Parts: sequence; C-alpha cells; structure tokens
Amino acid sequence: MKQFKVLDYDIIYLSYDEPNAEENYTNLLTKVPWAKRIHGVEGSDAAHKACAEIAKTKRFITIDGDNQIDEQFLNEVINFQEGVDLTRHVVSWTADNIINGLRYGNGGIKCWDRETVLKMKTHENADPDNIAAGIDFCWDLEYIQINSLMSTVHNNATPHQAWRAGFREGVKMCLIEGIKPAKKELIGNHWKNLERLYVWCMAGADVTNGLWAIYGAREGLHKTMCTDWEYINVRDFEYLNDLWKNKVQDESDLLEAIEDYGERILADIELPIAVTPLDAQQSKFFKNTYRNPPRPEHPYIRTNTTQFNTFSSNFVPTKKTEYDIVMISYDEANADENFNKLKTRFPRAQRIHGVKGIHQAHIAAANVCSTEMFWIVDGDAVIADDFNFDYIAEDNRAVHVWRSQNPINDLVYGYGGVKLFPTQMTRDMDTSRPDMTTSISDRFKKMEKISCITAFNSSEFSTWRSAFRECAKLSSKVIDRQKEDETNERLKTWTTVGRDRPFGEFALAGATAGMEFGLSRGSDLRLINDFNWLYEQFTETTDTTEEWQQMYNDKETTSKTQPVKIELTEIQADTEWKQTIPFKEDDPLPPRDNFIVDLLDRFEIMYGDKVTNLRRFYNDGHMLDILRITGNEDLRKFVEERNYHSLFRYLEDKGIEGIEDIRKMYIEKNVHSLFRLLGEDHEELRKAITEDNVHSLFRLVGDEHEDLRKTVVEENLHSLFRLLGDNHEDLRKAVTEKNIHSLFRLLGDEYEDLRKAVTEKNVHSLFRLINNSDTTEDLRKALVESNEMSLFRLIEGKDTLVEDIKKAGLFKNIWSIKRLEPSVTDEVNLTMDNNRHALWRVLEKYTGSLYVKPLEILDKQNIKYDKDVMSRGQLKSKKWLVEEVKKVCPDLGTVFLCAGWYSSVVPMLQEHKIDFEKIRSFDLDPKAWKIAEIFNADLVSDAWKFKATTQDIMDIDYVEHSYTTERLDGTTAPLTEMPHTIINTSCEHIDNFSKWYDLLPEGRLIILQSNNYFSIEEHVNCSSSLQEFSASAPMQTVLYEGELDLGQYTRYMKIGRK
Repeated sequence: MKQFKVLDYDIIYLSYDEPNAEENYTNLLTKVPWAKRIHGVEGSDAAHKACAEIAKTKRFITIDGDNQIDEQFLNEVINFQEGVDLTRHVVSWTADNIINGLRYGNGGIKCWDRETVLKMKTHENADPDNIAAGIDFCWDLEYIQINSLMSTVHNNATPHQAWRAGFREGVKMCLIEGIKPAKKELIGNHWKNLERLYVWCMAGADVTNGLWAIYGAREGLHKTMCTDWEYINVRDFEYLNDLWKNKVQDESDLLEAIEDYGERILADIELPIAVTPLDAQQSKFFKNTYRNPPRPEHPYIRTNTTQFNTFSSNFVPTKKTEYDIVMISYDEANADENFNKLKTRFPRAQRIHGVKGIHQAHIAAANVCSTEMFWIVDGDAVIADDFNFDYIAEDNRAVHVWRSQNPINDLVYGYGGVKLFPTQMTRDMDTSRPDMTTSISDRFKKMEKISCITAFNSSEFSTWRSAFRECAKLSSKVIDRQKEDETNERLKTWTTVGRDRPFGEFALAGATAGMEFGLSRGSDLRLINDFNWLYEQFTETTDTTEEWQQMYNDKETTSKTQPVKIELTEIQADTEWKQTIPFKEDDPLPPRDNFIVDLLDRFEIMYGDKVTNLRRFYNDGHMLDILRITGNEDLRKFVEERNYHSLFRYLEDKGIEGIEDIRKMYIEKNVHSLFRLLGEDHEELRKAITEDNVHSLFRLVGDEHEDLRKTVVEENLHSLFRLLGDNHEDLRKAVTEKNIHSLFRLLGDEYEDLRKAVTEKNVHSLFRLINNSDTTEDLRKALVESNEMSLFRLIEGKDTLVEDIKKAGLFKNIWSIKRLEPSVTDEVNLTMDNNRHALWRVLEKYTGSLYVKPLEILDKQNIKYDKDVMSRGQLKSKKWLVEEVKKVCPDLGTVFLCAGWYSSVVPMLQEHKIDFEKIRSFDLDPKAWKIAEIFNADLVSDAWKFKATTQDIMDIDYVEHSYTTERLDGTTAPLTEMPHTIINTSCEHIDNFSKWYDLLPEGRLIILQSNNYFSIEEHVNCSSSLQEFSASAPMQTVLYEGELDLGQYTRYMKIGRK
C-alpha cells in the first residue's frame, strides 16, 4: 500500500493579484510556518512551474492566494492501492466557496507531481490545437478527487475579485471536456457542472460582493454560449482585468445588469434559472439547505479515509460495528411478509421498493446507508434463524456473498443469498455490466454459511423470471470466477429438477429459455435486468389476440384517486426496424480509408476492448457500435430495441419537461393523462368516463332527457310516473341501483359511442365523441395504434433535440447521435467523413497511447516511413516482449537497442511501466534515427533519456561504448555509455550473428527475438525452431524462452544473462 501524508511534501502558497492575498498568507503561516510562496508570476502554467522549481520534494502542495486552509489538513493521510502510478495525477481536495456555498475542487488545495508539472503544457503554454489544456489543468491531467473539506475560498474581497471568480466559472462550467458545445447541446453537459453553473448564476446575494459574482457568472455564460467570443481568453488574468475596467461600476445599476444578462440568456438558451437572482434571505436559505453532491472515490484509493462533509468542516464519521441492512424488493408477492419478519428481528433494517433496474435499486440502497458497508437482502429472501448480520469485514472493498437454498431444485450456492457490499463502491458501480454483484468490485469473498431460502417461486412470472436471469448469466459465463464444471452442473439442475414443486414448471421453462438466451451469439445480456423486457419474453406465448382485453381495472378495486389504466395488446413494430442499418440511403458510408482501418486494427491489438467498438463502428458503420460507445443505455435501448420506457427516461435526463402525461398516455394507456392532454373542453366527458359521474353524463346527452335525469339523479317521483310504461325493469335499475347499463338502454341507440366509452371503456368510441383536430388525431394514433410518428409529433415541440431522437430511433441516422451526445462527435466525424483529425483525438481519448502523437506527426507532416512498423506481427511481437520482460526484469538500467530501426518497442516499455535509466538505439539505416526520435520525442526532450544513432552494431563496444551522435540541427555530440541490457529483436537480419553475439560481455541482460520466416530476402539468419534459435545464443541464466505463432511464421524469443 502506498501511503500519502500531507506533511511529507512541500506546501507552497501561490498568489497573483488577490486583494486578500497578504491576509490569507499570514493566516497560512500561523498554521504552516514552513510554507513557501510564489507571487505575481503571470500565466497559470508558468506559475505552477515556478512552484515546482522551488519544491524539494517529489510532489508539492499548492494553496491559492484566495484560500484559507483548515488545520486538520496537515493530518490528512490517504492510502493508495499497491502499484498505482500517480505521476500524472493531481490530488484535489474539496473547498467551500464563501459566495454561494458550492463545494467542489474550484480553488481548493492541490497536490502535484513535480516532474509532471515541469514538463506539462497547459494554459498559456498549451499546444495550439489542444484548446482544453489551454483552459484548465483538469482537461490535460488526471484528477483524484478527495471528499474531505479542507479549505474555504474567500474570493469576494472586492467587486473585481468576485466578478472574476464568477466569470471564470461561468465560462468553464459551460464547456464539455474543455470544448464549447452548441447551444442545444449545453444541456448534455455533466449534471454536476450544470447544477454548479445554475448556482453561480443565482446564489450569493447574502455575502459581500456576492452579486458581482452572479453578474460575472452570467456574463461568462452568455459570452461563451451566445457570442463568438474566444473563450480560451478565460485563462488570461490580464485580459480579464482589462475586461473588468469596462464594467458597470455603480452598485445601483448592478441588479439591472444581472437581470439584463438573465433575459438575454433565457432568450437564447433554455436554462432553469430566473431572470432575477435569489435575494439575500433566499440565498442564505438555499445555502443552508442545498446538499452538495459527493465527489466519487477514485479507484486508486485503498480505503475511504475521508467523508464528504455537507455542513461542517469539523465533521468526524462515526465508526459503527453494525452495518446497515437494506431489503430490496420490486414486485415479489411475499416481500411484505419477508420484510416484516426481517424488521422484527433486526429493527435497523430499511427497505427500498419499486426501483426499476437491478443496478439502480442497489445504488438507491447504498444512498440510504451511513455505514462503510451494508447488507443487502432480496425481497424474496426468508432469513435463516441462525443468521444474525453480525459479521465484521476485514476487507472493506470486497463483495461478500453468503449461500442460499433454492426452494425449487435444492441447489445451495450464492444465488439469492445475503450480500455485504462496500457502500461507496456500490454508489459508483459500473451499471453497464449485466451481473450486478461483480460490477461493484474485483474482490470477491464467498461465505459458506447458508443465509436464507430464496423463495422466488411466489408467482408464475416471478418464478420464470428468476430462473431465466440466473441461467442466462450462468450459460453466458458473464459472472467472474465461474468454474466450468460447477456451472454446467448447476445449469443441468436448474433445467431438469423441481417440476413437482410450486410453480416448478415455470422455473424449468424460464431456466431453459435463459440458458438458450445466454448461449445465443450476440445476445445483449444487459436485457436480463430490464423487467419489462423479461415480461415481454414471458408473455410471448400468451393468447393476446383480442384487441381490447381489459380497458380498465375492476371498478371495485380501483380507487378514484388512482390512475385508470387501459391495458392494450402489444402492437409489434415492423421487423425492418429491428435491423441495424448503417445510415440513411442519402447518407451512405463513404469508402473506407485503409490507413484508418489498419491503424484501428493495430490499436485493438495493443489496447483490446478500449478500441473494439470504435474499430467496428468505423469499419461497418453500425448504429449499435456508436450507441455502445456513447455508454447511454437508455438511448441504446430506444434506438435498437424501440424501448419507449428508455425513450422517456432519456428525454427526462436531457431535461425535457412537460412530457409526463404523454408518457403515461402512450406507455401506461392512462386515461387521466389523456384527458389532461385534451384540455378542459372535455371535462364532462372525463368525469363520465373516469368517475362514472351521472351528472356529467346527463349534461352530455342534453335537455331532451330531463325527466329521466330528474328520476335518476334527484329520484323525483313525479317524473318517474310520467315515464312509467309496460316495461319498468331498466327504469327500476337506473333509479334504485344507478345502473349505467340500464340507463343507456333507456337512452337508446343514438348514444352508442357514449355507452361504449363509459361502460366498455372503448377508446375508439371515446375519440369519435371528441372534435377532431391534428392534435387529437395524433393522440388517438399514439394511444390506439401505438403510432410512433404521432408520438413524436406530440413531443417534438418540447425541445429541438426531439427531432434528432426521432431520426436516430426511427431512421437510424448517425448524424443525429452526434447532436444528441456531443461526446461522440469525433467518433461520428471519423466514420462519416474519414476525418483523420478526429482519428487522433479518439485514439488519445480511448487509449492515451504514446503512439498517437508520433503517428499523428508523421501523418500530418507527410513524413515518409515504413508502415510495417505498425504491422500486426511487429506489434504482437513487441507486446509479447514487454509482457515477458515485465515478469522477469522490470528494471533494465541503460539499454542498447541493437538494429533498433524506429525503436517502436520503447513506448510499449513505458506504457507497461518497465523502468530504465536511458535507451540508446543503433541502426545502419541513416533515415531511421529521425523517425525513431519522433516515436520517442518525449524521452529525447527529457535530457536524452532516449537517443538514436546511425551505427553498425558490429562496431559497438558493449562493455563501454564511446561514439558520436547527431542532433536534429546537424551538429554532433560525443557520448560514452555502458549498457546493462542489450535488446535485439531483429536477429533474423544479422548476417554474422555468432560474431555479433561474441561481442556481448558476460553477465548482461540479453533480450533476443528471431523467426522462421525464410521467404523474406532480408531474413538472412532465420531459425527453423526455438531449440535452434536458443542454441545459437547460449546463456548461463535463462529467464524466459518461448515462441509466438503469427500465422505465416513463428516468432522466437529468449531472455537471460550471457
């Protein structure tokens, strides 16, 4: 474990022109007398480099000039995971903003790696094409966010200071990964950033100069999103100071100026802010009640040593010896009974009920817990009498699973058992993985004790569903650490045993169907967590041929305050919509760029799944692949599966309002929602249908039935006798029983549609009673026919992005995905336009590979080089080499790379964290050294940690070599070096190999590769077998030798000491 102690590092106070800098520095010195200071350095990059230069420790801590720290910060200790590399990571503590009460990293304490800061290129020093790095560190370096509240930002000493603080955050909170989005895409920004933007624009009037911060935030937002202003200027404090000089300086005009920006913003962008900000009393109330969201715990942190403090910086978490207990239930018939039993035995038990989605339900459970771990009990679990929830975990990052007994087939294992989860890791779980338990942590502890009986066989569907889900997971091998024989035996038992038990036949049917689903190639295992989809599978064989089976719930069981539902038969979408097609006919996939095809293939070899979906999307243009890349499950389900539950969740996440009644009408067939959409013109019809209101019914039929109305409603006997005739039964029922059916028989056939609407709940008749218009026709089609085009016509006026959702879902339009999810703009541009600029950005995004920049330089500058350097054989061979070297010798010292060519193995050595002091590459090809130095430019610029030279490897003194190397400017430099490691991956090219091998001194680490590819003319020293190759290079200590099948040929490798 790597332990991080604040007191181990230099603390540096970094100030520029803050009006309260001297006061804050004096405050710091009372707590940290040894603190150093950097003041007045222009430019954030230069200022932080100045801090790095005076720092004497490997890492250093910065305190900004407007910040005052809590003394407890000096006692801060963080435990990191073993083996993690924190070099490019900034540790960032939470700060309290005195203006608006926001608590996040803005202005907070930071801890930096000294060498990284000295080499970084950010702000004024950023590469011109790296706009994001030019604005803030967070879009160039990796941040480890710490929840501990360790300082307060006092950024309101003057109107100027408060305005600048608000302006800068108003700009940065708009940006998505440092890039300005389109206006309609702003709502797609991270929800935390949007929420903070809204707060900056509304709160702060209760503190000195707080209104100036609000003014600045609104101005920054408006200039960024509504004008062509160069937003990169937000990094330049002198530019901002000049901008301030032109501001309104009269306090009396300030509120008017704030409201003016509010009106302009709302005219251009739909944001949930008001024209007038909160007044002082409202702002104070807001800050006292608003709960800042926690910052997610970084996976590098071993234990959660800090707690997020919402109100007090002196909060100390209580250590509990008993963990919280939560039952999660959904629709289990026995859930209430099981929870009552649980609560009786363990009063601390809580319950989460009805949350859709397995992952979401467990996240909801974690959110109600205050202990570092918590127990999970399923709704169908009957807890064993001897299970007491008293276990205390030694490893608080591991998932613990107890065994359970299956009531159908008597299997005993972890399925349905009680679980103990790490609380914060559950909140931050990977929701894209189908097996929820293994998506929380890679640590798993199987507990032997039987915790419960999983009584899932409480109904036909519950039984079928449970069996389907478990067998889908078992057969697909999606569960980590599965044992083949054990899994197969469990599948056999699930699908064959227990027919005689309650609902046993449904368990066997579900198990068989689930097994087949899990074994089917291409099955999306995430569907097993969608209970609506599971119900569709369960009811596939049910007879649902009648058009309207049951319009309403039974009157006696449906309260008038509950939604009245119309249950329609499912109208399946045309099968053509189930197909995945690349683009619209007028948007054909352009011819593929072979360079991009090959490069994506090579990066997949090196980086695996990180690139797989990207490669597939570029090669084939399939909609499913770009949807997987977005990571938005609701968007994927709607576009690929036409899942309208997912559509409305997606619209809600995008902030589209006013669609709840459309959702209920379309999905739930909710008549109350339908009438709210129709408006008040149909109030009497609504009451007659939904409430069986006889008064409303008579108002609909008119005055011609006045005597009948008085008889039925007022029980007026004078009217009754005027109506009497030979047949009185229907009249009797109408008067004495208020029987609606009898009443309509009295009214006659002319009210047939009204009768059907009221008594049969016939929606066709209902719409025939309503005056027709375009809107009512779309409502009818959406409700009765599940017509998708009508649905979109009803909601498209709510937001411009609805049109793009329609294009993506109904017409499979890829361009629409880019507009819906701006984060995949480059991926779409790459595929649709063969855009190589986008290629380099997406490769950097998904891999962070050291190969991206050199390959981009070679491509953009049209530098000729042998592209075989990125061939499949070359990459697989070098990947094999570094993986084996890391196992046997992770520190190579000074390396001589013989016949090193372009030295493309060196970036792999770096990425695999193999240590070396320096690397020297030698090759006969006079053109190779410049290409090699492009591939390793970062090491070349780092005091020649890498240098390539044109030289025959037969002329090298491998004991101590003195030679002359060439610089890029044509000058030369003498070098003398002694290698610890000698690498030659081109032994097949060495004409007199034995002579060269004799030059190598004893005791040095030697790494060699050759092959049996005799058909290549330049291969003058191939070996026919590993044994032959090994014999040609005798070693006193062999650390590794092996072979790699590359299809056309076999690669051989030997590592050891001569």
